[in-house]
Amino acid sequence: PLIQQPAIAISTSGKNNVCDPYYFMGIRRHKRPNYTFSCSRKQFSVPEIQNEIDIIYNLLTDVNPNLYDYRRRESFDSLYQIIRAKTTVPLVYQDYVQLLNKFVRFVRDPNVIVHCNPFPDSLRELYLYPVLFGVLGDSLVVTHNFLNLRQLNGASILAVDGEPAPSIISFIRSQTRGALMPYNIGGYIPELQLMNEFARGGYIYYKWYRRNKITHGITLSLRNGEMGNYAQLPEENGYSTDLNPNFQWYFDKLHDDTIRTKLLTPKIAYLALPRLDFGSNELRRIENFLDSVARLNTENLVIDLRYNQRGDIKNIEAVFAHLARKPFKSHLWRDVSAHLADIRERFKISLTDEFKRNTNFETTSDGKVLRATNLTECMPAPLPFKGDVYVLTNEFTQSLGSLFAALVRKEERGVIIGRETNSPYHILSTAPIMNYTLPHSQFKVSIPLVKMYFDTVQDLDHPLGRGVIPDHRIGYSIREFSGQASDSILTFTTTLIEQGGIHVEKESFWTLYKVLALTWGVAVLVIAYFIARCSRRLQTIRKEWLCKNTK
Repeated sequence: PLIQQPAIAISTSGKNNVCDPYYFMGIRRHKRPNYTFSCSRKQFSVPEIQNEIDIIYNLLTDVNPNLYDYRRRESFDSLYQIIRAKTTVPLVYQDYVQLLNKFVRFVRDPNVIVHCNPFPDSLRELYLYPVLFGVLGDSLVVTHNFLNLRQLNGASILAVDGEPAPSIISFIRSQTRGALMPYNIGGYIPELQLMNEFARGGYIYYKWYRRNKITHGITLSLRNGEMGNYAQLPEENGYSTDLNPNFQWYFDKLHDDTIRTKLLTPKIAYLALPRLDFGSNELRRIENFLDSVARLNTENLVIDLRYNQRGDIKNIEAVFAHLARKPFKSHLWRDVSAHLADIRERFKISLTDEFKRNTNFETTSDGKVLRATNLTECMPAPLPFKGDVYVLTNEFTQSLGSLFAALVRKEERGVIIGRETNSPYHILSTAPIMNYTLPHSQFKVSIPLVKMYFDTVQDLDHPLGRGVIPDHRIGYSIREFSGQASDSILTFTTTLIEQGGIHVEKESFWTLYKVLALTWGVAVLVIAYFIARCSRRLQTIRKEWLCKNTK
């Protein structure tokens, strides 16, 4: 079932080639198929595995400044020693991938990645189920069907091939949340895991649970309560794509970098920022739009940060200055390893971006970290927007896109709507990213070099290790993912505005803490006043007594 070591290359030609092996296997070809062998090694020896584990450990401990933010140093070092000690036999490709995943995902940093393509197994899987499904809450629901039965989509599934739905849900979740599994991408929050369970649940089940087993169909519970037993599809209708076919529309947005500015209604302005790494000309266009919105006294501004995974801190400061009501700081400080230069020289590594020359890093007291403290306090724009701000986020809002949402939350300048961001509120790793190719497996290791501190205040609304949690979370929807319904997050926002909106309540000046502090201060002043009066009175009495006794 698994091609451990590729040995044959197949070439086909001709407009209607009936000798095409895919024709006989029943696999539908992609429009632009691209089949590549990721690794010709059947297994890796113990010295090779230990050598690459040592390299990854040294790179992480020497160049990644946020290694111990969510894990204790002792626990990470202990894991390294255990993995190395238990490596006593050679490992085949898939077992080795799982071992590396267990190691790097322990860090809980989505930017720490071991890039390894899946090993080719039968080129592509052949799935003959009549429907695809996903996990939505605690239910297993149909997300797509090949039977042209509209009432199936969204229907709840009781069993698949006699396997009850709860056990299937449990298996899918073990694949998305287990450290060894290919669908657990690590990171700070569970939002991407929920998305994978919903969008790829059937694919995960077919590929890893029912592979190479005889399929007999699927048992469904329809909306009207009827039971339906649907036989498997004939082989000529086999389906072999990773993503749900009608969900591709949703994921294609990851590749859309178009910045949009428009007025949805006379009362609602819309600014879509799928990236924040734009140049000066684009920044000027955005600022002109925000100035025009401010001059028109538009009541509401919607800033769409969904799918935003990169940016420049200066652009964040420039854009937020048009929303700010008071001076602000975009971040507190940035850390980088003090050993970075030595590591670059020793391993000959490459970086995605270089450090800007005007960044002033200073050595901390322990000598292990270089820190650049942010001394700049940004001022509001001359013509700031004074209306209500609504920020849209989803599971793909990451890096400095998440930082912009965090700044809106910290400065109490807007309402967050959508789904939790995929980068944390307090601390996040950013570019430059170090890329290093391991010597034996040829896997590429990516490790961020900078740790950015944004806010150190932790409470129930800002827990450590979590992203920016929205004020209103909008769940996943089959109709939205398939493009059959309007944008649910944006629709919720515009409807909310039309119904009066949500005005962020300003914190009252006279909080309980301030009242207690004022009371304590007044009490201290009163006590000090009486002590001073008593002291002066005692001095007067003493002088009178001395004068009387002297006479």
